Amino acid sequence: MNAAYTSQMDSNTHLLEGRREQDKFYYANGDVLQADFNAALNLLHRYSDQEITLYTPYREVRCILLARSPAQLSVKGHELQETKISYQPCADKSKDSEQLCSGS
Repeated sequence: MNAAYTSQMDSNTHLLEGRREQDKFYYANGDVLQADFNAALNLLHRYSDQEITLYTPYREVRCILLARSPAQLSVKGHELQETKISYQPCADKSKDSEQLCSGS
């Protein structure tokens, strides 16, 4: 199972919301949970995820998670919106994850 970003995801919404600080995870709604327990809950959910496999590169995992988000998110200063994101795996495996996420 691919564990990429499980410690940075909200285990309630399964999105890249909230924040991890040391051994605590702060949900977007203000609740706090032990960070490793939050990651374990995300791992349990990841078992049934059909898009993210064991061999999905972590940059593609991030793009998939961002594409699932209904909220506007910022990645390296570039604003992403649900209506503008369409996830398409990219054959180019360059280090530029922005190209990977945009599908260009």
